[in-house]
Amino acid sequence: MLIVSPGIPHLYPRPHPAIAMAWQLGIPVDNDIGLFFRSYATRDWDQFDRAPRVIAVTGSNGKSTTTALIHHVLEECGRPTQMGGNIGTGVLSLEPAVEAEVVVLELSSYQTELARALTPDVAVMTNLSPDHLDRHAGLGGYFAAKRRLFSEGGPDRAVIGIDDPEGRIWPTSCRWSHRRPVIRCRRDRSWTGRRGRSLRARVSCPNIARAAGGIDRPARDAGPARCAQPPERLRSLCRLPRGGPGAARDRGRVPQLCGPAASQPDGRPDRRRPVCQ
Repeated sequence: MLIVSPGIPHLYPRPHPAIAMAWQLGIPVDNDIGLFFRSYATRDWDQFDRAPRVIAVTGSNGKSTTTALIHHVLEECGRPTQMGGNIGTGVLSLEPAVEAEVVVLELSSYQTELARALTPDVAVMTNLSPDHLDRHAGLGGYFAAKRRLFSEGGPDRAVIGIDDPEGRIWPTSCRWSHRRPVIRCRRDRSWTGRRGRSLRARVSCPNIARAAGGIDRPARDAGPARCAQPPERLRSLCRLPRGGPGAARDRGRVPQLCGPAASQPDGRPDRRRPVCQ
């Protein structure tokens, strides 16, 4: 097997010579993300009462912010967690999972397009806009690379932004969506569940964290929020929630969210900026 860096093209605009030779010789080609998902589970998990889980976040914009905020919420709620992928630590440098841990990954289209295994427990798609078109031979190829995160393994839960046309057809085009929870979200914070009922929510990241992390007693709203993230990415996420489904609808109940945990994320150092208080 040949393991390649996500930055090395395997198809467009033209395959790297080493990859082209591997294809010709019938040698499987994979990247670090595929290797991570294939090797993540170990025999130690047999001793765990609660298995580790993986949240994978992709999208054209906001995926770093969303990943960092989910990780922050989990940390503040006392859940063992690691963050990596396209942000921070590479997936193959993450520590071995411990019981009930949640690994939060940011995944780019470069990483999802080639990975031979993509099996997150929760998958999140923030939005889709034209990007890396030369690498993917157009918007259709870019969309297909992102879609693999949902279509390859079939996550237990999915959160998909539907402001873009691709996002609106995404939930119905996945073969698993008819039997697994898919939450559709828009910028106006209107959410639609599996049965088409319109719901209201102010934040998704704490919901996603609670869904994967099994946070039993989220704290209540603690007052006005402050957030060290750029306003164009997190203005709506900074406002503390009072319910809402997100990815955390548990047996038909809409849980309260982890408001205080979402109110003070550290954020990325290069983007820290108070936006409300």
